[in-house]
Amino acid sequence: MTDETVGTTVANLSTDAVQEFNLQRSSFDLSTSGLTTSGAISIATRYGGNKFSGSGFFFKQDKKFDARPAFEARKPEFNRDQEGYRFQGPFIKSKLFFFSNFERFNQKDFSSYVSADFPSFNGTSTVPIKARYALNRLDWTPRDNVKIFYLHNFNDDDSTSRSLGTVRSPFQNVDWTNTHIIGLDFVSSKFTHSFRFGYVNFNNRIESRELSGFTFPKTSQGIPYLLEVGDLVAGPNNLAPQQTYQNNYQFKYDGSTALFNKHTLKYGADINRIILGGFTNFAGPLTVIGDFNAGPVSGSPNDLLNYPLIDASTGPNAGFFTARPAHNLPFGGKYNTRFSFYVNDQWRVLPNLTFNLGLRYNYETNYFSDRNAPRLPQLDQFGPRLGDVAKFPKNAFSPQLGFAWDVFKDGKTSVRGGFYLAYEGYIFN
Repeated sequence: MTDETVGTTVANLSTDAVQEFNLQRSSFDLSTSGLTTSGAISIATRYGGNKFSGSGFFFKQDKKFDARPAFEARKPEFNRDQEGYRFQGPFIKSKLFFFSNFERFNQKDFSSYVSADFPSFNGTSTVPIKARYALNRLDWTPRDNVKIFYLHNFNDDDSTSRSLGTVRSPFQNVDWTNTHIIGLDFVSSKFTHSFRFGYVNFNNRIESRELSGFTFPKTSQGIPYLLEVGDLVAGPNNLAPQQTYQNNYQFKYDGSTALFNKHTLKYGADINRIILGGFTNFAGPLTVIGDFNAGPVSGSPNDLLNYPLIDASTGPNAGFFTARPAHNLPFGGKYNTRFSFYVNDQWRVLPNLTFNLGLRYNYETNYFSDRNAPRLPQLDQFGPRLGDVAKFPKNAFSPQLGFAWDVFKDGKTSVRGGFYLAYEGYIFN
């Protein structure tokens, strides 16, 4: 669920779909701790059972229910609708179950634009936010010791930020993600096995679209541009456009077994194929900056183009990090495969003393830049091998050692300690 480009999340769940979640801080779980020094969050979704059950909700807020603020001639615009459901039950009792969840969030919030230098440009508009979450899951129990499930999660949102833009220079964030997961769990008298196959398709766009009542300045050819004079900023947001895409193809296996009545052995492997793509408008939109403090201007002071020109800039509206194609774009692709393997032994030395021993191995095929990139010998003058292409080390082992001691053998007082080495996840940005 990690955005490999900027480090945020790539998918959201409706809170009504969450069965439980677990925050692991400084975790000794080798199945996750090798890729983070700070911890990890695990979320388990709801699933169906032998009884039909469900719930639904509708929540509405509107300016009709609000009081008029003091010293205001009318109520500010505001509307929020939030509705959803969850439903679960059996297709075949004790064998095949389903769970379904959906949630929608729509909001239009009041936002005003105030310019002290150009009061005639002041105005108000509504800032829209739209989000949808849908999760559907099938669980099949062909035998008592075998469980299989399929899960599909979809979410999208189209929101206009109030902190990164204004109604005259809006910042819109558009996301949509599809997640598919197939899981297989089975146990025997001595072993447990867990297999996971996952596919994540994440899409993000940052745009700057006109809001109702606020048009962008445009050239005679109809090209919108960003105009800045004094404290007035109007036109396309200088953080747009941007696009970020990510595909994950992941396989994960976890197993465990008990040995000699004192050892619990856990082991596993994780292979994650990551394909990134996108671009950023590094140059920004066509930008014109006028000098508000230059003194009186000829013509109307409310005509921003009457002010002396300080600066103007333009450039291509797309910039790429790499020259490789990906995600239907000619450039900007990054391909990486992440391998990890681990083994862990929980050794019960005494009835009141347990040791936790483990080792994880990590490797990434394209952690930094392209492996075939040429050396830069010009950098060697500043230090040995500084001109080499950065590569992921082949000895990235993550050892761990921990203990838990029940001091008085009564389950009331315990002493715990440990050590582990982890590798912090690297983001493309």
